[in-house]
Amino acid sequence: MDKITTTIRQLRRQRGITQKSMAERLHVARSTYSKLESGNTTLDYERLVNISKVLDVPVSEIIKDNGDPVFKSISEQLVLMLSQTNHQLSEQLCRIVPYDNLTPTHRQLLKEKGFDSREAYENTPNGGRIYAFGPSDVFRFIVENCGMDVLFRSNLVQDEHWTSRWQEFIKERGKISICPDENGQFQSEDGKDVQLDDTDYHTVFIIELKMPGNIDRWVQISERNFPEGGDEWDALEYVKLMTGAIDGQIVCFTIDGYDGVTEIVK
Repeated sequence: MDKITTTIRQLRRQRGITQKSMAERLHVARSTYSKLESGNTTLDYERLVNISKVLDVPVSEIIKDNGDPVFKSISEQLVLMLSQTNHQLSEQLCRIVPYDNLTPTHRQLLKEKGFDSREAYENTPNGGRIYAFGPSDVFRFIVENCGMDVLFRSNLVQDEHWTSRWQEFIKERGKISICPDENGQFQSEDGKDVQLDDTDYHTVFIIELKMPGNIDRWVQISERNFPEGGDEWDALEYVKLMTGAIDGQIVCFTIDGYDGVTEIVK
């Protein structure tokens, strides 16, 4: 992984992009990005793909060492291939049902979730909550149309994330199949597979705390629960006070939604 982070640093400098700018585009703290370049924090596949987009280079250029792949094991290469394929196809194929095209069934489902107003429906990173073609369709498309089922049937893929998606696919197989319509678009044959994005979207700050006994603890807090009139730094002090932490730092933030169970303010 050291070779990869060195390449990232070199490509960033060649393009005149500062660490601060990279951190902002990746939605992480500058200190976190600095640790990433120095190899002191985990670089997962999804972040690697996002970095490649910021640097405007293919992932293959980042992960090669003098022309040879950095990921040498079959398992690592297959996981990277799956991640890249899923990411690229998600951007090409995923689409949302426009608010004005929602069916009565869609609207009833949204009403049950409290997302039936136009504002609530469209206020997501994708601009909507009902998928015409969603994340599970992408994986199904990869398996059924790209021939990648052999990777799972042969147990070549050992990564827990992908094996769990494969098991879910096997469980649901037969209920919905994917085929191109007359316009070449892919959709569910029976039209009954409604995928709903019901994420509770908020800007959330991830905080690393140093607890008594030199114990590290990670928590998150949503902007909606900041102290009244305060900013993220006031929230950091509030969290430290609430938890009895000796010290703490804001590691990153995300607008991708969060698990309310681990929210610090209850």
